[in-house]
Amino acid sequence: MGFQGSTTDVTIGFLIDHTESQYQFGILQGVIDFAQHRNINLICFEGGLLNPDADGNFKCERNILYGLATKKRLDGLIILSDSLGTHLDDDALFQFRESFHSLPVVFVGRSHPKVPSIIIDSFYGMREMVLHLIEKHKYRSFGFIKGLSGSYHAEMRYSAFVEVLSEHEIPIDEDLIYDGDFLDNSGILAVRHILNTKKMPDVIVSCNDEMAVSAIRELDRHGFRVPEDIAVVGVDDIPKCATTRPPMTTVRQPLQREGWNAMSLLMNILDDSISEYKNLPLINTLDSRLIIRESCGCNIINDLPKTVTSSEKRNEQIRVNTVSLEQHRKQIVPLLQSISYENHCKNEDKMAEELVAAFLQAGQTRNADIFLNLWRDFLNSNLHLEVDEVIICGLLQQLRNCAYEYSFPPLIGDHLFWAAMTMLEKRTLKFIRKTYNNAMREEFVLNQLRDQLDMRFGQEKILDVLYHNLVELGIKSAYMALYDHGENTNIARIVLAYSDGTRYPLPNDGLAFPSELLIPDSFFNTNERFSYIVEALNYGERQIGFLILDMSNHINSIHTGIRRIVNNIYRGIDLVDAIQYQQTELIGSIEKLKETLEGIIKTLSITVANRDPYTAGHQRRVASLSMAIGREMGLDENQLQEIRVAALLHDIGKIFIPAEILNKSGTLKPIEFELIKQHAEEGYNTLKNIEFPWPIAEIVFQHHERCDGSGYPRGLSQDQILPAARILAVADVIEAITSMRPYRAALGIEVAIEEITRYKGSKYDTEVVDAAMKLIQSESFEITEG
Repeated sequence: MGFQGSTTDVTIGFLIDHTESQYQFGILQGVIDFAQHRNINLICFEGGLLNPDADGNFKCERNILYGLATKKRLDGLIILSDSLGTHLDDDALFQFRESFHSLPVVFVGRSHPKVPSIIIDSFYGMREMVLHLIEKHKYRSFGFIKGLSGSYHAEMRYSAFVEVLSEHEIPIDEDLIYDGDFLDNSGILAVRHILNTKKMPDVIVSCNDEMAVSAIRELDRHGFRVPEDIAVVGVDDIPKCATTRPPMTTVRQPLQREGWNAMSLLMNILDDSISEYKNLPLINTLDSRLIIRESCGCNIINDLPKTVTSSEKRNEQIRVNTVSLEQHRKQIVPLLQSISYENHCKNEDKMAEELVAAFLQAGQTRNADIFLNLWRDFLNSNLHLEVDEVIICGLLQQLRNCAYEYSFPPLIGDHLFWAAMTMLEKRTLKFIRKTYNNAMREEFVLNQLRDQLDMRFGQEKILDVLYHNLVELGIKSAYMALYDHGENTNIARIVLAYSDGTRYPLPNDGLAFPSELLIPDSFFNTNERFSYIVEALNYGERQIGFLILDMSNHINSIHTGIRRIVNNIYRGIDLVDAIQYQQTELIGSIEKLKETLEGIIKTLSITVANRDPYTAGHQRRVASLSMAIGREMGLDENQLQEIRVAALLHDIGKIFIPAEILNKSGTLKPIEFELIKQHAEEGYNTLKNIEFPWPIAEIVFQHHERCDGSGYPRGLSQDQILPAARILAVADVIEAITSMRPYRAALGIEVAIEEITRYKGSKYDTEVVDAAMKLIQSESFEITEG
């Protein structure tokens, strides 16, 4: 089907967990290579591990992206079943496949009895690895880093490991077995775990290369040399294996070929229109093979036949015969197998035959170009891979040995050797420089994108920044769609669209379209084959939308980096919106709280007023005076409210004191005064269970305490007394002295001044007394009920 008007009629979808995995990336590379070779459109959906909800639906978090892989845009689908289905049993995995019932589907990495599948025999490759370690190197103590629990490949590899050790009666030390998860950090943690056991094995076998590479680095950090002190081997033969020092022995998983063959199988299904796959094998198995480098303890360059150096041997004429040619060819084949070389058109045997023949012909005809042209083609075929220079140098050395054996003048063989070495060096430097420059440029632009995007920007500004940075990254086309109102994932609004660098105009709120179309037809460039990756925009269960990025110029994990940056900015926007909403709600809640608080205070005040009208007026006047002192001291509004509420309630405990004692006109007896003193504690008990925003109950408890410890009920002093209680103490004394009491007339302000100034710095806080004196001495001083 494809997109209407595209140059090819076929569009294939590919479901992948994440492109940062070298294993998954290798398979994706093969899929991309086939799509380019056959001029097929490709859409890759990076939606994470499958995680069904309680109803068995795959709509959690990034998984919702897989629901966009429909017949509306696709003709067939490849599912990376091993990675995506790690946590699923066969029934659940098949249920997921059935959600695409209208599309032909091929599984990659894990087979299913009802689905055409391409798999790699992990079991055999691991057996060969362990046999090599036992028989060649005589290792008897093994550490093992497992893969992710539930993974088909992880289980097969560990089973093979256990089987071979059992056959050779080598016990497994469970302390040296570490449960990893295929990610590089597991290699680091595994090494630390093994070192903590104080049992250093002869070799660590890792369930994949990423963990093995990080294990080598961690061992080096702890001062252990590989392979001199401990050997390390892995599985997959990812590009890092060839450039790790030492180069890593591993089991080659023909990952690119696996992706290539999956595409080939799916195209055969489409070409033959066999909806039930009756005439095609359901399970297609590729062989894995042992790749011997140096991390296991081997030195394959030193194991090569040595270069002939004696002049007698060089001048000896040896007749060319097929047996000798075959021997040299056989010696070169393992070297070809030991580099990161994978060509879908030629196998290693054929390539070895051509290299030997070209080298000999160049020497015999004195025409170096015959060999060097083939050599250049050979190197160029690996430009997208990290190749093992040591092994290629060994291959050239073997070709030079062949020249010496076939009566070449020494200078001819040496000239070809060094010319080829120079080409290798230039190619390697070019590759390193290009890779480094691209990585640095991409990292710079990604950092620039992070710096330029701001969650405070409006949508228009965010999209402008994103557009310009994506173009700078070399992403020819990109589309971003946000789900309508953030809830309905069936409808999206395309808010950014550009093709070949040209941006399409869009309404401010975007253009609504069915999500399953991915891109509205009107925005799709129909002039050339396309290759897109679809990234989910979400955080947790919050679905934002999706991002579609051209990947014709980028076959790496940069798209994941872009997704994370865009996700973070929209998450930030949501966070800002949520904070603003919460602020609005909080303001409303505070107002309601104030109303409730005032209601509580009013109710308690009425209770006091009904019990003792004098006490109610006293509290209001103390509150007014306390706040005035607080303002004079420079307190903020929150502190003033704290003082106000405490003052309005400071004598609430008097409701528990008999009225005849409170209103007694004569002198109080000692026992009666002791009852009066209990009002501070009674007030505390009354208020302590009310959730005020300030320590009101404690302030009430302390308002008769004195700085010198002479107060009551607990005899607190200095900093043991809260600041609000110190202010309340002074205001309470001033109001009490200047007001009429049941047992005496008002004594006047002069007496109040004499009291607080005499005991300033002893009973009463100095700063509070100073503030009170400023108020009293002002012309406008008056004690009111506020």
